[in-house]
Amino acid sequence: MYFGKRFLLCALTALLLILPASGCKQAELAQPASPEAALQARGQVEAQRYLNTHYGLYWFKPAGMNPLQPGESDHFLFGWQDKSGRVLARLWLLPETGADLKALAAREAKARKWSLGQARAISMQGRPALDATYQAGERAGRLRLLQSDKWVLFMAAEAPAAWAGKHPARLVAVLERLRLIPPGDVLHVVKRASETLNMVSLWYTGMAANWTRIMKYNHLRDQHLSANQEILIPRDLVWRLDPMPPWATRLVRRSSRGKAPSKPQGGTPELELLPTGPK
Repeated sequence: MYFGKRFLLCALTALLLILPASGCKQAELAQPASPEAALQARGQVEAQRYLNTHYGLYWFKPAGMNPLQPGESDHFLFGWQDKSGRVLARLWLLPETGADLKALAAREAKARKWSLGQARAISMQGRPALDATYQAGERAGRLRLLQSDKWVLFMAAEAPAAWAGKHPARLVAVLERLRLIPPGDVLHVVKRASETLNMVSLWYTGMAANWTRIMKYNHLRDQHLSANQEILIPRDLVWRLDPMPPWATRLVRRSSRGKAPSKPQGGTPELELLPTGPK
């Protein structure tokens, strides 16, 4: 009887020692309950971005890059890749809110056999985040971990080490194009009559071309506004949350008559505030 209790105690002790080690394995999200939910969780690619309302995020398309969908054996949610395969960016979601981001970065890098470099605690979109470099064989990259309400967004952009060493800002720009969808629409109150939806769209969504959707969303006839008018910016378009200052109206070129054009010339935005990705 004594030896039986002793054996049981040893077995429980061994189990407790094994359980913490299992935490080194890559964490995965729970699978959606139905095929319809799985399709929604996969997200969709629009003309200029990847949108995933299920997980509450979107990722603007970097210049010169194409969508990268995960294969059957891949665990990332979505990614971008240029035609040559030189630059690659991917996104994973970790279901561990409130965790130590530096510890998570070290664990995920180890699981992928990456050598983690300098890691710094930063703020991104007003939330706790972590920025780090890493080495993966002959390739080098940049990591960003961003804490949301339900997930930790784990992003990585990489390229051949020589290229990445010369263009670190381009890798960072790819990661900075990802945005969390805010919990509600953003309300803009028009300060002066010279404002137009073209300007409002440029400030809040990063692209002036989104003025048409904002116009339809607010049931307006055209993009010209009047002082004290209230405009809602759809939450899944919001790129920045801070109110548009008066000087922002000067960002958009004015016509020779001093009036803002009725629509962007050539159907393209006159100016974009979005960061530029790899060319």
